[in-house]
Amino acid sequence: KVGRPLSPQLLMANRSVFERDIDEMVAIGHAPTGLKGLLNQGSIATFTLGTKVAGGLTWGTIALPNATGPEMAADILGIAADLVEGSKGVIGRARILIPLEQYNLAAVTKMSATGEETVLSYVKRVAQDADNGSGIIESIRSWWRCKGAGAGATNRMVAYDPNEDHLGLILPMEFNMQ
Repeated sequence: KVGRPLSPQLLMANRSVFERDIDEMVAIGHAPTGLKGLLNQGSIATFTLGTKVAGGLTWGTIALPNATGPEMAADILGIAADLVEGSKGVIGRARILIPLEQYNLAAVTKMSATGEETVLSYVKRVAQDADNGSGIIESIRSWWRCKGAGAGATNRMVAYDPNEDHLGLILPMEFNMQ
């Protein structure tokens, strides 16, 4: 309006707000239009985590762990296997999303008191075949939006087929600052 270009900082700030809105829509949808997101779909299969020796179903935190390494690994492998088996093999590999705090917990929790292998390294080793790219887990990633996304504001872990034919996002227009 005044004949000067917008500053690069303003452009980056606007794009950041736009991208956060898209991330929120992917996660929880858009209520006014009835669009559901990845974390609040009502008609998808659920997987119940195993009961922990310490009690309950949660993993806890780094400061207050509630699950052992094998219990965490069983949960991750279980949700992936449930997805693949539930699809009767149509879905061959799962991408796992877990809250950042639990991802960090799995990254530091050892599978045994005497070993050095962590939950994440163990799961990746047994569920991914590096030689030919097969295995039931394509990747395990953290996503902060999984925190509190479950019923009663509990954390949620999600397994889905990373194939774009089964799950994807179509944006009618990419971000374009004019």
